[in-house]
Amino acid sequence: MLKELEKSIGSLKFAVSSISLFCIYMIIGTFIESYYGTSFANRIVYKSLPFMMLQGALFLSIFCATTLRLPFRKKLTGFYIIHAGLMTIFVGSFITFVAGIDGQLTLDPGATVRQVLLQEDQLFIQNMDEDQTKTVDLPSSAFTQKVGESVDGIKVLNYLPFADKKLHWSAATTLKTKFPSSEYFISNGKIEQKFALSLHPESNVEKSLKLGPLSVQYYPAFMQKCFGEGVRFWDSALKKCFLEKELGAKFSKSSDHQKVTVSYQGSEFNFFPKLSTYPFKSGLELNRNSPLRIFNSDLFKGHKILFLFGETAIFEKAGKWFTTSLSTGAVTLPWMNFHLTLKKHSEEILPRLLPEYILPIQKDGKLIKGDLKAVEVEINQKKFWVTSEGPVNLLVNGKKYLLAIGSKSFNLPFAFSLDQFKMDKNPGTNMPASFESFVNLFTGQNPTKHHIYMNNPLKFSKYTFYQSSYFQTEGGGYGSVLSVNFDPGRWLKYLGSLMLTLGSILYYFMKMRKPKKLLYKNNLNQELLVQT
Repeated sequence: MLKELEKSIGSLKFAVSSISLFCIYMIIGTFIESYYGTSFANRIVYKSLPFMMLQGALFLSIFCATTLRLPFRKKLTGFYIIHAGLMTIFVGSFITFVAGIDGQLTLDPGATVRQVLLQEDQLFIQNMDEDQTKTVDLPSSAFTQKVGESVDGIKVLNYLPFADKKLHWSAATTLKTKFPSSEYFISNGKIEQKFALSLHPESNVEKSLKLGPLSVQYYPAFMQKCFGEGVRFWDSALKKCFLEKELGAKFSKSSDHQKVTVSYQGSEFNFFPKLSTYPFKSGLELNRNSPLRIFNSDLFKGHKILFLFGETAIFEKAGKWFTTSLSTGAVTLPWMNFHLTLKKHSEEILPRLLPEYILPIQKDGKLIKGDLKAVEVEINQKKFWVTSEGPVNLLVNGKKYLLAIGSKSFNLPFAFSLDQFKMDKNPGTNMPASFESFVNLFTGQNPTKHHIYMNNPLKFSKYTFYQSSYFQTEGGGYGSVLSVNFDPGRWLKYLGSLMLTLGSILYYFMKMRKPKKLLYKNNLNQELLVQT
């Protein structure tokens, strides 16, 4: 009896410890999911090895607690059923984890789709010359992870599941020609932002950007002479600007448009400044190969446009153009009390936006930071980054390759098309109140129509399709996103839940019967004593 009691106490301690750890994990997972997003929580908690081991420990503790109370005792029937139900739920969950499917089906208007994207990342390596595609499975990690695989001379080094682009300055790798690049800081007390602009072909930094209503344009230093009153000309090959008097420009009207004619290097050029910067050939065809172009700065008047030339800024104020140097300190701009500061300028090195790992941050169910995935690859001792923003074309040993980050996928044995997407918005706002999809299901016969919306999924074959999300197309319409789920362990989880309910009811009634029997025996003993 003492040994059985010791075993029971030991089993109880193990169960309490496992359940406590499980509850702590679930609380941590809930917090992580709400702040860092579902994907991060899955990688670090719900689908991690420690969590799987913890669930295994829970299963083992329940199994031990059951076997310690063998051989079978009738009064513990409810206890046995409850524990068997718990173990059945664990088995069903394990089967779903191993063999289940959780993916997305994206329905573009007018397209027939059968491809389901899974929540597992892959690097696609396509040989464009031989039309062959190979894949590298990327690790399901929440942090930077080494991959260490090689495909056709392409070494896959590191995988960043959550990343953001950071600015790095470095020397050019191939072109040695000088190109200007600059980094600036703009602020007005409420808003502040760093940004870089570059004209170097190897830089992935843009040469223009939008800062709210303000448009910023970056030009080489020789273009400063192009700004001023009237019409100017610039030679893109010689990198020089000319005043209209220097080229003897002649002005006339043709078809209600001002026409400018100049003779330059033995050729005649005809421009329509309000139509294009390029000269026109006969028949109003643009001569895009011409090195000579026209520049009319008056067209930019009245617009919030800031022109930057490395260490110099030009902007329009009260109908006049102002040129100011940025090398002496901050410059006050004529819009929203903005102050502009030059942080760095160089023609020797160039800025690049390179991925860096970052903890993701979620807001309103969407990642606002860390939504970029990146893979570092090495080709002929040179390193490149491939990101989820789009594919990268690279030359490997004389062959063209296309590298892209995507998801594992599989094709359904049937297909869908989106017939209509409907969305209702909250009154007085643009926030969606509900959205639903009317789809056509193609199974090889005549298509059937189905209506999918929240709490009304479509169950077909072994799959369940839920209304998940939507997106706006380039044409202004809407497409639909359906969640695709296959849960092979569902019936075991349902069976386990039923066993839990029945076991609890049986355990309760058997507990209620015991006090009544004891009360009856006590009353009977008291009556016998009185009679005696």
